[in-house]
Amino acid sequence: MLSSDDYSFMDKLALDFLTDYGLFHFPVDVFYIATEILHVDLIKYSSLSQSKRSQILSKPSLEKGFTITEHYTNGSTGHKIYYNDSSNIYRQRFTIAHEIKHILCGEEEYTADSEILADYFSKALQAPKCVMILNNINSIEKCVTHFSLSYEASTYWIQALRNRIRCVGSDLFDYESDYIQHFIKYNTQ
Repeated sequence: MLSSDDYSFMDKLALDFLTDYGLFHFPVDVFYIATEILHVDLIKYSSLSQSKRSQILSKPSLEKGFTITEHYTNGSTGHKIYYNDSSNIYRQRFTIAHEIKHILCGEEEYTADSEILADYFSKALQAPKCVMILNNINSIEKCVTHFSLSYEASTYWIQALRNRIRCVGSDLFDYESDYIQHFIKYNTQ
């Protein structure tokens, strides 16, 4: 069973990643993150043969996308994210960010919990709650516009933000304050 610590770890992982790579502008470009930062091959379903695409789409768990990890003889690994490019751009972005979590956490086999946390991480990477608090992004529409999250993802994320504020207030956690200091510096230059 997942705990609040699991979700906090996802928030920290997302903010640490954004800080480490100087990503202080939104919406973040998850395609750039995957290809240029993590050196992942992104493969669109439309680039696959009809038979391969049909084979993938016949499995509901692969409908949106998935990651293949390749292990090389020199001990290194490489990753390929396959994603359904017939989905809208919001869904594509969400899927890529979801798969980035699996890569960052070294996951090759997924559990129900790791999938829930990957969905959470996708939102945390694309729309950090501390940035939402700082910029008073408190509606679904603002979340969609500012972060390019889908309406559905924004609905869940705004509810999560409201729950957080109801439970612990709108003060930032230490790890969020660190990110916000960099964020403000970057955005006031």
